[in-house]
Amino acid sequence: MLETHKLRGKMFGYAHLREVWGHWRSTKAQLDWVMFPGDPNQVEDELVMYYLGAIAAAIKELVDHREERNEYTDISAFDVFTFMQDAAQRTPIAQSIYNELRFAEVIFLLQLAEEKCDANMFASQLA
Repeated sequence: MLETHKLRGKMFGYAHLREVWGHWRSTKAQLDWVMFPGDPNQVEDELVMYYLGAIAAAIKELVDHREERNEYTDISAFDVFTFMQDAAQRTPIAQSIYNELRFAEVIFLLQLAEEKCDANMFASQLA
């Protein structure tokens, strides 16, 4: 699991993570602590909060977008992810964040497989 966190930091750190996390981690050492952790436990709780915050921001943007168009319909998880995909196709930074959130989801699934000691589940996430 440690290597997946380090790879995530390497892949997305300079694209957007340093900018986002830099709002509450003010030094390079603090940023590196979560970008390239020595222990996966260092970043796991923060990753969950970051992920939930990104999804909440996408929900808010979708609601605002629909309200601007006077569209007051229920919003599903599928609507949110479709909205995120559409944004990712329009702008490079949204694409980077979208890809990184998918990478985080793989990390969450690998953690679940590890917790359940399920080798098949673990292998299915790597395929």
